[in-house]
Amino acid sequence: MRIILGTFGALRRHLPQYKEEIETDLPEGSVVADLLATVGVEADEIGLITVNGQLASETARLAESDRVEIFSPMEGGDTV
Repeated sequence: MRIILGTFGALRRHLPQYKEEIETDLPEGSVVADLLATVGVEADEIGLITVNGQLASETARLAESDRVEIFSPMEGGDTV
């Protein structure tokens, strides 16, 4: 099945030529963790995952034409 993966910030380094998104094929029944393993993203690099704009986990089952977006953890800011 065809899946779209969008990345942001430092996570782009996992995609060819630092692209913002790629399309990739995965076997039926794949979950988000399978997609992440395909591109070499480790779980501790991710702060947020969405599938079709909805919050998701690494165990979320994927379907044909799903759009998965991964975001780095937020850092920085002032402490009070």
